[in-house]
Amino acid sequence: MKKHELKADFEKLEPSYRQLAENVKGALVQFLKDRNIDFLDVESRVKSFDSFFNKIERKGYEEPLSEIHDICGLRIINYYPSDLKTIESIINNEFDVIESSNKEEEMDDDRFGYRSFHFVATIKKDWLKAPNYRGLGGLKFEIQARTILMHGWAAISHKLSYKRDSDVPKKFQRDLFRLSALVEMADEQFERLRLERKEYLESFTEADHKGTDKFVLRDKLNNDSLQALLDYYFPEREASTDISSLVNEISLLGMTLADYKAAVETVLPYLPEIELEENVVSCDDIKWAQEGAARTVLDLTSDTYFSRHENGAIPHELLDVISSWRVKIGKHS
Repeated sequence: MKKHELKADFEKLEPSYRQLAENVKGALVQFLKDRNIDFLDVESRVKSFDSFFNKIERKGYEEPLSEIHDICGLRIINYYPSDLKTIESIINNEFDVIESSNKEEEMDDDRFGYRSFHFVATIKKDWLKAPNYRGLGGLKFEIQARTILMHGWAAISHKLSYKRDSDVPKKFQRDLFRLSALVEMADEQFERLRLERKEYLESFTEADHKGTDKFVLRDKLNNDSLQALLDYYFPEREASTDISSLVNEISLLGMTLADYKAAVETVLPYLPEIELEENVVSCDDIKWAQEGAARTVLDLTSDTYFSRHENGAIPHELLDVISSWRVKIGKHS
């Protein structure tokens, strides 16, 4: 097929591939969130015709539109190696996977390279019933999944144009092998730290003689000990996004973790009613996240913290609600 004919066929399909990339990206983001997998990004792209044609010239494809599987490509960049197995199961369950590979398993022990999972897939037939997937049946796409460190290694080695051992001058090979090993070890150490942090957070909760969970003060105030406290007292609220600033605010008030725990326990019975009253006066229907509940505790129990509102940072009607409850709680303390 002549180049101009191939370009015309490619341009006819390009809008469909762009629609495919956008929709599959959105689906992947939702799948990751549903499984509570932390990720940095889900990238998507559609090859340009020049890139597509260059690949044909390099590889010698006879039926390039059916043989080239990565015209539409997506990449999941996550944080921890152990999540890659969950991501693999998501992709296998949610898409029709044509082929898959684990680049790490394909490498010899004495070779450098980037580690990632690769999948070639199509969308399931049931999806074609949805308006945004109509006409996309049979179009293939490639998904890569890798950790941030894997991604960093791949980006740097690609920048150096080192894709294979044979690409590397002999004088640089040992350094690259060592760097590759360091990246792999760093991934493993972050995984270990993640597991140890999880154990640390869980250590603040233990069952008493009646089998009821209670919060135990096992350490001083820090980001993780405060997060453990918030998870215990506010388990149904969205996790805090600014825990470091909150720790700093509590510390500046001269409060220890024990002091703050006592403040939370004093205010906790009243918080649902206060939240409801604030929503009424502000005409909202918003459930506080952990951070909002935590700062409300400080407003209700610390004169110094409450005084920061004197500059009019919050509407006066909300200030009136907090002022009223400060009096009520003070009388019952």
